[in-house]
Amino acid sequence: YVVDPGPRTHVDAVYARVIGPGGDDPGFQAILREFTVRVGDPHDNEDYELGKRQKQGYAARKGYFDVSIDSTAILVSIESETADVVLHVSSGPRYLFGPVHIEQDVLDESMVAGYVTILPGEPYDVEPLVRMQNDLSSGPYFGAVEIHPRHEDAEDLRVPIDVVLFPSKPQRYEVGVGYGTDTGARVKLTGEWRRLNRRGHFAEAEIQASQVEYSATTKYTIPWPYPRTEVLTFFAGIGLFDPDWARSWRLACGANLGRSRGRWREVFSLAYEHESFTIADQDGSSSLVIPGVSWTQTIANDLVFATHGHRFRFDVRGSHTAALSSVSFVQLRGETKVVRRPFARLRFLARATVARTWTDAFREL
Repeated sequence: YVVDPGPRTHVDAVYARVIGPGGDDPGFQAILREFTVRVGDPHDNEDYELGKRQKQGYAARKGYFDVSIDSTAILVSIESETADVVLHVSSGPRYLFGPVHIEQDVLDESMVAGYVTILPGEPYDVEPLVRMQNDLSSGPYFGAVEIHPRHEDAEDLRVPIDVVLFPSKPQRYEVGVGYGTDTGARVKLTGEWRRLNRRGHFAEAEIQASQVEYSATTKYTIPWPYPRTEVLTFFAGIGLFDPDWARSWRLACGANLGRSRGRWREVFSLAYEHESFTIADQDGSSSLVIPGVSWTQTIANDLVFATHGHRFRFDVRGSHTAALSSVSFVQLRGETKVVRRPFARLRFLARATVARTWTDAFREL
């Protein structure tokens, strides 16, 4: 067989539109502007099918559950070697969020309610549901989170939302061993107690030991008043650093309160640190009461393995001799990290840090 394909058909006209309540939706309008079928391009049926799927996918994400395709056609003129493309979509009404029902038996209902940020009557949108699922999954309480919108049971366009929470294991332990040229052999034991009570309190402890350094730290965390946004943490730790050339004992304790402020995570802290040391046969000690505040913003397409996003962090902390400290100082620190993926199998990561400390007693500090 010898096949002569002849000249390729090109698109002469595109008649694509969305009618109904979604006709003025900016998302639908953006899809129409970026429709994969364009006048003058060679006709490709895959581009046409992709355009249909984009509209249907957007409709499902934004709550247009009654969307339908009214007209779909590819009108080919053999004489002029052109094709007219027709795609008319009827959006139907946009549904709304209905009541949210949460199924779980490990925390007080008031604690879990802090994760629910959608309000009945708001326009339906998948993104708030994904954020709620991520918030519930990222905490220590639940090992799996399932969200089921029941649009088939909607009344007055309000979609009931079922949230099923599966508890994580109440304890988690981790043991690590290793070797480093600066520490020698080392071992680490970590424990997490994820649900100490129905109010969501949880605790962590870690012990590390090597040939030159020993430390033990613990944290006790109280979600207050909402676990999704505000967390009060108490911490304490001791450590011994004992290489051949120095010896240092260190004690630290304090608390911090973290909360969300828009897209930023704000943390206020107050710590007490005491250290006694011997370096080159010279003894010394320092006691510091250190208040501080930090702001962190993380925006990424995937918080576990990001391919596009950034993180900013700013810290301010210090101490003063008039406030039970042996040294006065002020310290500023800024950090940034940027992630991009220029090609399918390549990630580009850039980091930068800048910091400065002001003090009149640098040796003591």
